[in-house]
Amino acid sequence: MYEEFSSSMLLGGAGTTPQRIIISDKLVTFKQNNGARSFFLASHSVTISRNAINGIQIHGKLFGCDITITTNGGASIHAQCFSRDDAEDIQRILLGN
Repeated sequence: MYEEFSSSMLLGGAGTTPQRIIISDKLVTFKQNNGARSFFLASHSVTISRNAINGIQIHGKLFGCDITITTNGGASIHAQCFSRDDAEDIQRILLGN
C-alpha cells in the first residue's frame, strides 16, 4: 500500500512547497520542502514506524485541519493545512477505523 496526502494552498498551505504525509505498509513519512524560504533550500523529513503510532489528533480550523500523529517513543508529526477529508482518511488508514 502507498498513499500520499498533500496540504492545500486553498486552505492556507504553501502552494509551491506543500507539506506531504506519505503512508506505506510499515512507515509514515512527513516531508516539507522549505524552498525559497530557507537559505539552503533545505527540506524537513520525519519517518516513523506505523507500529509505534498511539494517537492521531485532528485540529479543525476555520479553513482546513492540522494533524498531529504521536508515537509511543515520544516522536510526533505535526502537519498543517490539510482538508478535513484527507485528515479523516489519514486517521482511518493509520488507526484502522
